[in-house]
Amino acid sequence: MVFAAMVFCGCVPEKEVFLVRDGAPQAHVVIDAGAGESVTNAANALVEWTKTKTGVELTGGTPIRFRLADDVKHDGFRIDASKKEIVVSAKEPRAFEYAVYYLLNRYAEIDWFHPESGADFEKADSFSIPAGTIARTPPPWRQGHVAGNPAVNPKESRKLISDWNVRNGFYDRKNRMGGHIIGEWLLWTPVDEGELKKEIAAINADFAGVFKQKPATDAAEMYARWKILAKQHPDWFAFVDGKRVPCSQQLIGNGHYNYLHRTAMPCLSNPEVREQMLKNYLRRRHSLWYAEMPDVNFSIICDDQPCWCECDQCMKLLKFKGMNGGEDKASDYYWDFVNWIAPRMLAADPTLTVNAYAYQSHRAFPNKVKPVPLGDRMNVVVCTHGRCFVHTLTNETCAANVPVRKMVEEWSAAGFPVLTFEYMCQTPGMCDYFFWEKTWIEDMKWYHTKNVSHGAGGLIGPWFGFYKTPYFDQNGAKARWFLAYLTGHFDWDIDDDFDTVRDRMLSKYYRSAGREMTAYHKYLESKLYDVGLCMPYSDTEHGAHDLFSQSVAGRPGVLEPAQKLLAAAKIAAKDDPVALERIAMDEKYFQVEWEAAAPLVTAENLFKNMRKLDDQKHGENYIYIGGVKPYAPIVKKLKVQFKAKGKAACRFVFKHGRNEVPPVLLDVDATDFKAYSFEIRPNIVVPTFLLFVTDWLELKDIDIRAEL
Repeated sequence: MVFAAMVFCGCVPEKEVFLVRDGAPQAHVVIDAGAGESVTNAANALVEWTKTKTGVELTGGTPIRFRLADDVKHDGFRIDASKKEIVVSAKEPRAFEYAVYYLLNRYAEIDWFHPESGADFEKADSFSIPAGTIARTPPPWRQGHVAGNPAVNPKESRKLISDWNVRNGFYDRKNRMGGHIIGEWLLWTPVDEGELKKEIAAINADFAGVFKQKPATDAAEMYARWKILAKQHPDWFAFVDGKRVPCSQQLIGNGHYNYLHRTAMPCLSNPEVREQMLKNYLRRRHSLWYAEMPDVNFSIICDDQPCWCECDQCMKLLKFKGMNGGEDKASDYYWDFVNWIAPRMLAADPTLTVNAYAYQSHRAFPNKVKPVPLGDRMNVVVCTHGRCFVHTLTNETCAANVPVRKMVEEWSAAGFPVLTFEYMCQTPGMCDYFFWEKTWIEDMKWYHTKNVSHGAGGLIGPWFGFYKTPYFDQNGAKARWFLAYLTGHFDWDIDDDFDTVRDRMLSKYYRSAGREMTAYHKYLESKLYDVGLCMPYSDTEHGAHDLFSQSVAGRPGVLEPAQKLLAAAKIAAKDDPVALERIAMDEKYFQVEWEAAAPLVTAENLFKNMRKLDDQKHGENYIYIGGVKPYAPIVKKLKVQFKAKGKAACRFVFKHGRNEVPPVLLDVDATDFKAYSFEIRPNIVVPTFLLFVTDWLELKDIDIRAEL
C-alpha cells in the first residue's frame, strides 16, 4: 500500500530551481531590514547580472534570502535551494558575495577572466541552479590580492581589481598593519623629537657617503632612531663581532651589511626588548589604526636580515654564529620570542590576528622550542623560496622541492593554520610567460589535503604595475592571468579535473580562436615539461632572461609550431576584435619570453648583455654583474679580468639557479686601480655571475671570456 501510494503521488525530486525560465522571472530577492553592506552588494549583483544574462528582472516567485549562520566555516557559504525558497547562508559577510558570484559563474556561465577582460557570457532566456544544497569551503585563510594591490595601483583602478577579486572568490584583504620587521618594530620606541631632527639632519648632510642608493627619509630616520636608542639602551641591540649593531631593514645592503655597520635582529632574549615591543605594538595599533581598522592582521617577520644577536643568552638557542645564507640557524630562538609575544598581543587586542613568518634562516621547524598554537587567530606563514614551480612539491625527483615539502608537512602537523608565501612572481623571465598551471593546481590539491592555504598574495603580482617600473612589473601579472583565474576556480572546486577546466576556460576566453589557442597553450605546456629542468625563485633581476626560458625556447624546433598556431588563431579570429586583442597580448609575451630567448649563444657573445659597472662604487654584499640571454651548452672555462681600487675581501661566485661552483677568493688592496684576473672551470650551463664584496670597492673594465 505504501509503495502504491508513492507511485500514485508521483513525487519526483526537483533537480533544478529556476530564477528565470523561458524569459519569465521565477524568483525574487528579499533583503531583510538591517542587512549589512555585503548582503546588499550580493543581492544587487544577483539581480543585475541575472538581468544582463537573461534580460529579465527578478520580480516574483521563489524568495531568495540571505542568512548569517555560525555553522559555516571561514569565508565559505551554503546554498539551500527549493521551489519554496533559496537560502544563502554564510558566517563572514563577504561570503554572501562569493556565493552569488559562484552561482553566476558556475550556473549562469558568466566569467570575469582578468581585471580588464570584462564579462564573458552568452545571452539566454533561462537561468537555474541545482535543487538541494551547495556547500563550499575554501582554504581557511587566503592571502591578499591575486590580481594586484590596490594600495599601489592608481586610485581609479582599485575598484576594478577589487571587483575582480570578489567575483573570482578571492579574499579582498583583511585590514592589515603590514609586514612588520622585528628590528623596526623596536625602533618605534618614542624618542625626543628635537634630538631626532638633529640626528636626521646630520645624517642627511652626509647622505651620499653613508646611505648611497637608500631612500633618505626612511634610512636616515631609522639610523637616527637607532643611534639615540643605542645610547640609552645599548643592550637592546644585537651583539655581533664584539659590538652593538643596528636592526633596521632600511639600513642593510642586500641582506647582510649596510654601509657602516653589520645589521641584525635585536637582542630578543632581553626581557626589556620584549616588553618594549609589546608596548610599541599597542601604542601604534591604538593611536594610528584602531578607529579605521577594527579587525587587524599583524605580521611578525624578520624579512631579509639573516644575522642575529650573538650574546651569551641568545646563543643558547642559536645553532651557530655568523651568516650562512638561507641555512636555518634561528628557528628555536625566533619561536621562543614568538611564543612569548603572540599570546600577549592577542590577549591585549581581541580583534587581532597574528601572522608569524617562517622565513629565511628561521624557516625550518624548531628542534628545542615547541611552537604553541593559538587557535584561528594565529597563522604560520611558511616561505617556499628556493622551490621549483615546474615540478610539484610531491615530486621526489626534484631536489629543490623535497626540503620544502618536508617543511610544509612539519608546520601543517603542528596544529597551526598554515599559509604559504609563494614566489611565483619572481621566477625567471621577462614576464614569466610560462605554462606551469597544471603543476600549481596539483600543489593546491596537495595543500588542501594538509589544510594549508596557498599564498595567493605572491601568485601574480600587481596588475597595473608599480608606477613607472621595468617591463616585468608592468607585464608580469597580465602574462600570468590564467594562473590566477584557475586558482580562483580551484579554491572553491578543488576536486575538479584540471584538463577539463583548463580546456573549457581557454576555449571560452579565445572565442572564435578557442581551438587554435587551446592547442597553443597545451603545446607550450608540453615543451616546458619535456625539458625536465627546474624553475626556482630567480637569483637574477626581474626582467632578465634567465636560464629556464632559454633552455626551453632555445632548443631547435620549439618555436615554429607555436608560431603557426598563433598565425592560425589570428585567421580564425579575423572577424572577432575581442579575440584578436587577446591573441595580440599572447603574441607580445611570446615574443619577449620565447622568441627573444631562442638564438644559440657563442663564446663571443656569452656575456654580451651583462650590466656595465665601469667606475662605480658598490658597498652592497653582492653585485649582480650579468646573466646570459639565450640558451647555451656547457661552459667549460671562464677567464675574468677586471680593475679594482680599494680594500676588500672578494668572493667570485658563478651560479646556475641556486647551484654554485666553488667560489674564487681574492683580496683587493690597491690605492689606485690595479689589474686582477683569474680562471675558473665551472662546467655548468651558462652561469649567472655574482661578485661578493665585504666593503667599499671601485671596479671597472670587467671582461669575461668563455670557452664552451
